[in-house]
Amino acid sequence: MWTGIKDFQNPTSLAAAYQAARAPGSAYITGGTYLLAERPPDVSTLINIKPLLAAEFSGGDQAWELGAGMTLQQLASGGPGVWGALALAAANSCASQNIRNQRTLGGEVARGRTDSDLLVLLHALKVRLTLATPDDTEGSLDSRDDGDLISAIKVEREALSKAAVERFALLPSARPFVVVAGACHGDQLNLAAGGATGRIASAGLAIDGLDTQAVEAVAKVLAEPFTSDHHGSREYKQALIGTAIRRIGSRVC
Repeated sequence: MWTGIKDFQNPTSLAAAYQAARAPGSAYITGGTYLLAERPPDVSTLINIKPLLAAEFSGGDQAWELGAGMTLQQLASGGPGVWGALALAAANSCASQNIRNQRTLGGEVARGRTDSDLLVLLHALKVRLTLATPDDTEGSLDSRDDGDLISAIKVEREALSKAAVERFALLPSARPFVVVAGACHGDQLNLAAGGATGRIASAGLAIDGLDTQAVEAVAKVLAEPFTSDHHGSREYKQALIGTAIRRIGSRVC
């Protein structure tokens, strides 16, 4: 039981939810899988936004707009034939189907877990976020603030069709200590790396420049946030990132 919760609010619009969340001690809740597991002591008011978020997608040949209320299981169950690399990344981000049925796309982004396969892939895809503001402001993953209320995520379909993820974990069901995602945008391979680290790093590499020297240089940049720990040295993780870049390049470029 979460005894610190004093109020549970059900706003009738995203605008009202955004305003309510300005009060100290407030937090948005949709599936609640992270909040209920962690029970942060500074949270006293929960603002239920699950009924307000779209749980479907829209769009055409150029891009998809994914509702922030879509669950990870919706993506995982659609399979690669529908969602491409997003399907496997969603499945690998959480091994439990029951939890994936509760965990939302918007919540996964807002939580900012650096070892989330899905979030690392979204960084490589350079998705755009639609924020619940009076003018539906667009933003990026890098510019997002913790208090932002995400209503949708826009994904370029061409980039998604040329995207892949490589992960390194102790078990297939375990969180990765290194995870690398790549997506082709024109003549460039956009890369992102996360895992057991403090932040997700991003870098670009020319598609015609996938030689050993160029790959090692980019791997060094992506390995910068990592430190040596029980999973291995920073140099070891840099080598894994280099291996992942080569594998992704051979698959999508």
